[in-house]
This record gives sequence, C-alpha cells and structure tokens, in this order.
Amino acid sequence: MSAQQQIVPKGFLIYLKLKDILADKRLYAYHHLIAVAWQELKLDSVLCINGLPTVYIHRSDQPISPQKAAELHKLFWNQGIATLLLVIDPSIFHVYSSQAFPADSEKTNAFEDHPARVESHFNLAGLNLWLEKLYVQLETGAYYRDHADRFRREQTVDQYLLEYLSATRDALTKGRHALTISQAHEFLGRILFTCYLIDRCIIDLTDYFDVKGKRLLDWLQNKSPTEILEGLYQKLFPDLRKRLNGSMFDGDLGAEQKRIKAEHIKLLTHFLAGDPIATQQQTLGFWAYEFQMIPTETISGIYEDFLKAEDEKKKHKTGAYYTPRLLAEMTLDVLLEKETGNLLEKRFLDPSCGSGIFLVLLGKVIGFSKQSRCPKNDFP
Repeated sequence: MSAQQQIVPKGFLIYLKLKDILADKRLYAYHHLIAVAWQELKLDSVLCINGLPTVYIHRSDQPISPQKAAELHKLFWNQGIATLLLVIDPSIFHVYSSQAFPADSEKTNAFEDHPARVESHFNLAGLNLWLEKLYVQLETGAYYRDHADRFRREQTVDQYLLEYLSATRDALTKGRHALTISQAHEFLGRILFTCYLIDRCIIDLTDYFDVKGKRLLDWLQNKSPTEILEGLYQKLFPDLRKRLNGSMFDGDLGAEQKRIKAEHIKLLTHFLAGDPIATQQQTLGFWAYEFQMIPTETISGIYEDFLKAEDEKKKHKTGAYYTPRLLAEMTLDVLLEKETGNLLEKRFLDPSCGSGIFLVLLGKVIGFSKQSRCPKNDFP
C-alpha cells in the first residue's frame, strides 16, 4: 500500500514520504513549504484534506521534553500553513495549534504551560481511533469549534507580525522627530528584510560587524545609536543594494541616516526585543520569529499593508490590489495541471506584478531555493 493509499475518508490523503508529496501535482503550490517543514520539524507524515496540508505529524522513538515540543511548535507556528501539529513519543501524544502563540522553550517547564497545546493523550493504543474521529471533526469543522480558545486568528504569525509592525510604525510617526508614514515604512521594511536575509542564511551578519550571535538584535544591543546608524547606512544597506536586484535598499540612504534619531533606534531595539510598543502588554519578541519558516507570501502581505496605510485612495486609483495566496495557488494549479515538461526550461510573465505572489509561488515550485547558501534549504 503506497503512502497515498492509506484508508482515510474521501478527500483525505496521508503522505508518509516526502517524495510522494513532491510527486503529487495537486500540491504544487505547497511543495516547497512542506519540504521545509519536513526537514525542520523532522516530520513522519502529513495529512492533507482536499489538497491542503492540514496536520503535520512528528514521531520520536525517545521521550520528547516540553522544551523540544516548544521548539517544534515555534517552527510550526512560524510557517502557519497546516492547522495542527501532532507530536508523538513512546508514552504520549500532544496536539498543538498553529493559531495560538508559541512558548519560549527556555521558560517552558511542562507541557501544560504551552499556550498552544490543544490536548494530550497517554493512550497510544487508541491513537488510530482518535485519528478516525479527528478526520470527521476536521471535515465538519467541529474540532475547531470545540477548541475555539486555541484557534484564534489574531494569534497567527502573519496577523500578529502585521499588528506589531503597525504599532511600531505608528510610534515612529510620533514625537519630536516624527517620521512620515512612508519614511517609517522604508526604515522598518529594510530592517525586516534584513532579518529575513539573515535567517534565510542569504547573508551572514559577521561579514559586516563584530557580533556575538546571529541576529540583528545581538548587534543592536551592544552598540550606541551613532555606531548603529553608521553600520546600517555606511556598511550593510549599501552592500545589500549592490548585491540584490530590487528596490528595498534604493533611495537616498544618506538622507535617511540623517532622519533616523536615537529615539528611532531605541524603538527599533524595543521592536526586535519584544518590548511593549503601543500597549503595556509584553509582546512575543523576535525570539518567536523564524524567517526560514515564514512563507515569503507573508512578506508580500506586509508590503501590501504598508501601501494601504500610506494612501488607500491612491491604491484604489492605481488599481494596486494584491492577489490573495489561495487565489494565486488556485491559478497556478490550473496553469500547471497538465504540465509535464521541465519548468526550468520555461519562462513565466507576471505583467501586473505587485507584491510578487505569483512569481514567489512559481519560484518555490521550480525549486530556486536549492541554490541558497543555507544547508537547511537543500531538500531531497
């Protein structure tokens, strides 16, 4: 019996091998994402419902600690594709939601401490019966209704990151040295994209600065505002403008360096550290974000949100509306449904390219990420 012939309800498929997923054209738009999850989360299998990855399953022959489970869930939460993560070891299995905040593994001492844990079961003998019940509950949506407190849209990675970015942007546009909205977006956009490049191993921060640690915050917390501005605008950003084909680091960097003040650098550090920005509540902080897992489409969504905040009327006038991910996936499914040739030998045109969602998804289908410097992005 092959991995795609497991006895499950109609419309449900359990994939036990990554190669079976990559061979299924119905999952073209998800090939890259599932491959990343398969490697990073050490998946045993993936349950898909009507062509959508829904449950990731991680099995271990050894007992899984609360800290390890927290790390697995953090990676799972960052991708935000499947809705359930099932973690199984020899004595227990746990269910986690992708729509609930991750826990800091350094502060998690028990499974019960994890805010995204939906349920746990010690009866491994009843796992198959539980799965059969789960199929029905997922198909009808009953599972999400029964555990509504663990499935909250505002706690998904894309929604939360957008809200925190918006709060930081609003803070940058207030005070004595207030930036305009577009200036705040340019500043935050460069910083966010830099974090993305670092996490994806496209750049190494130690090539630019003497820093202990891999993240931008590690460098920021040990430098003065003057040193930070010189490092960003005299070293890092100019080099990225030369290396990358895009407009993220274009513009007058010298003028921007003069605009950015110590108060802006302080806000940036608070943002990356997860300190309160708009409220008195502590935020997750950038320890929670893993940009090697966050889909590139999420960055496209942030770009769209920035444009909307700058000028909704102008956006309407120019027709600058962006294609939702699901619609883009549906379009590509139709485009590639009968495609049998080598996609690397073909050319694709997106004449209305805005946030680049079609080209991003196509790039994942074709497999351009295999050329990354980062070993974790090399898939079988």
